[in-house]
Amino acid sequence: MIVQQARQGHYDWIIILVVFTLLTLGSLCLWSVLVHTENNIDLFIKHILLVIAALFTFFAASFFDFQHFERLAPLLYFLIILLLGLVLFIGYSTGGARRWLHLGLFSFQPSEIAKLLLIITLSVHLSRVEIHKIKHFFLVVLHVLLPAFLIYKEPDLGTALLLFFIFIGMLMSSPISPLLLIGLFSPFVSLVLYIWEPLFWSLYILGLSLYVIIWCLY
Repeated sequence: MIVQQARQGHYDWIIILVVFTLLTLGSLCLWSVLVHTENNIDLFIKHILLVIAALFTFFAASFFDFQHFERLAPLLYFLIILLLGLVLFIGYSTGGARRWLHLGLFSFQPSEIAKLLLIITLSVHLSRVEIHKIKHFFLVVLHVLLPAFLIYKEPDLGTALLLFFIFIGMLMSSPISPLLLIGLFSPFVSLVLYIWEPLFWSLYILGLSLYVIIWCLY
């Protein structure tokens, strides 16, 4: 449907507006820092060229039927694990972390590619299982846990946690029960809030209790 709309010139203009707004705000911030403060216009021009390339990729990708990736999902997931595993053994170490792979004339971070490919492979996985079943749910968790663990060992805790936030967001759009989601993640959220600020923890517990009561009633 999305591909057909793109081919007919029909786009989701709200998404496009959000993207352009974020790009504009980010570019203005970089202009302020790089040009006004550091007088480094070359780096800002490089940023603009990358933005143009990204926008071209954005519109070009809208004409591609992403259902073709469904057949490639197992291979893409194997590629994620392979690249992340190679980083731990032959990756380039800098700043106390081993995150880069060198391939001839260029280098890249497999963890950045893993974020995109994980969204594709996890989408296919979620579409093929009954997520409310415990066995299927833990297989989905393992789907995310393995690459997250390899990234954590680089070490890159921030990107590893980001994979779990992606996972939570995708679970929220799946048919999983809201109560199961709350049961899985509320202990972690509760612990963080209690350590950070007991008042916020109290408000969180109160709001969570009200949500569960309303959900059960309706």
